[in-house]
Order: sequence, then structure tokens, then C-alpha cells
Amino acid sequence: MTSLTGTIDELYGMCHEFLCRDETQWTKICEFINSYRPSNAIQWYIKEPFVFELLNKVLRSSDIDKMITLRLLIRDLYYQLREEQKNFPDTIVTVYRGQAMALRELNKIRTHIGNLISMNSFLSTSKDRDVARMFAESSTDPNDNTHKRILFEIHATTRRIDAKPFAEISHFGSYTDEKEILFMLGSVFKLQNIVYDENEKLWIVKLILCGENDNELKDVLKSMKSDIAECPNLTSLGLLLKKMGKIDRAAKCFQRHLNSLASDDFLRRASCYWNLGNIAREKGYYKEALENLNMSLDIKSNLSSIDKTSMGDLYNDIGTVYNYIPDYSKALEAYQQALKYKLESVGHDHLTTASVYDNMGTIYRAPIQIRFGIKEP
Repeated sequence: MTSLTGTIDELYGMCHEFLCRDETQWTKICEFINSYRPSNAIQWYIKEPFVFELLNKVLRSSDIDKMITLRLLIRDLYYQLREEQKNFPDTIVTVYRGQAMALRELNKIRTHIGNLISMNSFLSTSKDRDVARMFAESSTDPNDNTHKRILFEIHATTRRIDAKPFAEISHFGSYTDEKEILFMLGSVFKLQNIVYDENEKLWIVKLILCGENDNELKDVLKSMKSDIAECPNLTSLGLLLKKMGKIDRAAKCFQRHLNSLASDDFLRRASCYWNLGNIAREKGYYKEALENLNMSLDIKSNLSSIDKTSMGDLYNDIGTVYNYIPDYSKALEAYQQALKYKLESVGHDHLTTASVYDNMGTIYRAPIQIRFGIKEP
């Protein structure tokens, strides 16, 4: 991927809308879209305020449609931060962030010492404590009783690769004296302690960067990884949305991923068709479901190496659609194929094999007239 090609029209519209159709900013928008490359993602994040403001606004709003449009920028920032992280001279770094926090939010996190905190946006910090303290001091009015000055103190191991990436990015911008360290969105921290400093008149929140190998995260990530691919793409996002019950948005992710794939990317194309078929089935569009599932089946059947476990699952889903129509004869044919592949791959006692047997049982339990379409005299 060398540019934002594929989302340009949407990105134009989103940037224009974000800037309230300020025509004076139009030149910047055009320059951003036309000259952007994956290797300069961080430069753009620092260079133009509208880029990081737009990105963080979308992330905090959890607007899935806009997140899809910005996905390439997010991915590029991830990989560039990962590369830049290798340049840390020390194995451990301590960074700071000063900001205001609503009193109710502060009181809430004070009850969660020892718990994990996940950031839903990019987190900007500084290696210079004085710079961060200055931001904290300027963030609120001393007479404001609804907000408090906060200084985050974050300890992070620079060599670990199981955590979300972070890196020093000051050299990409004009303010090198701020010694800015940027943490990737989704970074997870353990809340170690919260204390009030009487001398500095601010709250100090101590955090430790966590990774997948930390015991606290293992159980959480174990269940997530069974559903979401480690390398994020539109299909993994679609699976997450489907799990959340947002099937229309999930379908949009699968369709956009399918449209972006090369014609010879057989496995991913088959996966997209399969997911689209299952969503169509959930919506009751059985003809569309069968079209997509059979497209997936055609691709998988012609691969040089056939994954029998996957084929069994696919035939099982096809049988379920015929069962819903209902066309019990074709449903039974599909279930029999599913059983054949399941027995050859995972065996008789596997849970997914039992699921096929159960589905076949629903066919046999149906009245014989309905099962074979026999009309009563």
C-alpha cells in the first residue's frame, strides 16, 4: 500500500466536514491526500493539527464508518511507530503527560488501583517532566472545582514487542525540545498508584505499560484472539462488529475488503464471501446467502490444498441456509458433505462434528411430508 487510494473521496468529504467547509484549509486537505505516503504518517500527524484532531475525534466517537475510512492512516502509524521504537537507546523510559480531568472521572479511577486502562486514542507524552507539568498547570483554572490537574507518570519497557508500539517523534516536527513520545491507540496500562502532591498542587497518576505476556492481559486477549486476527484488517474489524451485533456495518467491512483484494488472493476472497453469506443468512436473505457461500465454496474447492476442517464448516453453513428456506433435501446433502469432511479432519468426537449431527437430526425430526415436499392428497 503506497497511498490513501481507495478512500480518497470519503476522506475528502470527511476532512471538509471536519473543517466546517473552511475553504482556506482546502489546500492543506489536497496536499495531505495527494502527497501522503505510509512512510510519512507520523510527519502528517505532527505537521497538520487537523490530521491528529480529526483522527482522535473519530477514535473517541467510536464512529465505525469514519474509522473504516481512516484505517490506512491508523495502520501506517502503527507500523511506523513500531520501526521508530527500535531507536530507543535505553531499555526503560519514563514519560509524562499533563492534562485536566473531571473530578468525577478522577474519583472513579481512584477506585481502580491495580486495574488495566486501555486508551481509545493516540496518547501524546513527553520525556520532560517540566513540559508535562506546564501543560497540567495551564489546563485548568485553580478555582475550578469540577476539574483537577493531572500528571501521568508512565513507565515503559522499550524492548518489548508484545505491547502496542510507542516511539519518540519530536524529530519529525518543529518542537524537538518537547521530547514527545507517542503511544499507539489501544495501548494498555496498569494503574499502579494515584497520589496528590501538595507542593505541586496536582494529582500524580502512575501507570505501567502492559503487553500480551502480562498475566493480567492473557485471559482477556485469549478470548479476543479466537475471533479477531492479530494483524488488523477490514475482515477482522467486520468480525468484531458482527460479534457486537452490528451486522450491516460488518457487511460493509467484508464487502470493502473483498473489493480491495486482488483476483488471485483466493483465501481472503473466499473468507469475505463466506462472511457475507452468513450475514445475509442472519438477515433472512437466503438467496443472497447461498450465492455468497457458493462463491466461497467454488474458490475453496479449487485450491491446490483443501482445508477439510474449513470445508466442513462451510458445508454446514450452506446446509443451515437450505434448512431455513426450507429445502430439506438440499440441506441434508450439504450436511452429509459437512460430516464427510469433519470425520476426515477432526474426527467423530469433535464438538463441530456433533454440531453437524445435530443439524442433520433436525432434518430427520421433521415430518416426512415436509421433509420431502410431499403434498397431502
